[in-house]
Amino acid sequence: MLSASGFRVGCLASFMLLAAGCGGGDGAPPASVDDFYRRVNALACNRSVACAYMPDVATCLSTLQDRPDLATLQAGVDSGKVIYDAAKAGACLDYLKRVWSTCNLSPFVPNAVADEDEEACAEFVVGTVAAGGGCFLAEECASRNCQQADPACFRLRQCCPGTCVAPPEPTPVGGDCSAAQNCVAGSYCVIPPGATTHTCEVPSTTRGTPCTETLQCASPLYCDLDLTTGTAVTGTCELYGTTGARCNPDVFSCEDARDYCDPATLTCTRRLGVGATCDPEQQNCLFLAWCVGTTCVARSAVGGACTPTDPPACLVGLECATQTNTCAFFAADDGPCL
Repeated sequence: MLSASGFRVGCLASFMLLAAGCGGGDGAPPASVDDFYRRVNALACNRSVACAYMPDVATCLSTLQDRPDLATLQAGVDSGKVIYDAAKAGACLDYLKRVWSTCNLSPFVPNAVADEDEEACAEFVVGTVAAGGGCFLAEECASRNCQQADPACFRLRQCCPGTCVAPPEPTPVGGDCSAAQNCVAGSYCVIPPGATTHTCEVPSTTRGTPCTETLQCASPLYCDLDLTTGTAVTGTCELYGTTGARCNPDVFSCEDARDYCDPATLTCTRRLGVGATCDPEQQNCLFLAWCVGTTCVARSAVGGACTPTDPPACLVGLECATQTNTCAFFAADDGPCL
């Protein structure tokens, strides 16, 4: 249900303060799914402000839309279709507090060794619906696999009915995953350097290991690709660059989300704030702004003016409504799917 990559960053002390203010925050495990996501939102918004995705916490919280899948999950818990584990939800929050305590991107790339608290983020709800039963979410299924009737249906915006099915057997490390692309835990489906087929591979923890994509490099390494080699693009696993360090402008290579790789200096350089002179080719403003002409302009919150042909004018999580030319939530169904 929860994907760490779907959120942004902050300081640990601020996280704890805001989580206490918004999540019931006495240190006890979250009492419900709703309580869990209130605390997640608090942590996410602290991170967003600290890493300049959002101007302030209140604005960030105002961009978080009610989603039918979360309402459906809570309804499943209320009905007994889904079992909620408060202890594992608490462990998941502990994990998020750790990985969101800085603006570093490396916690969001593959790890060679699984984090038990990270695993708790996928285990704090358990479905009870057997194979063949109806579902709207994977979390409702005992198999954790809900096959949508309409593959094009987007569950974050609408109700997507399906059927619980048994998951495919995972492919072992070294096996061909070209068809199912379903590898055993701790490995990923990649095309190794020089190969033509997909293989399940454990990401490398060693600098200098040959790679063709970041999934082959374990945190805090990334795949430093050389795009000048034509069709045979290869690279090596290297450490993400700190501010001022060497970087590769062709791939995400800077550790801090507030940095970009300046192609002129090939160093990780801090993005620019609202009002600063920017480069429209690089779009090198902090994420709460965008480069208009040569000036970093603040993105708009809900109700702010925008032009549909320039979607970056709205803050992350919003779209420019064509009927009103204002920043608004994405269209979505209301309430749980039942």
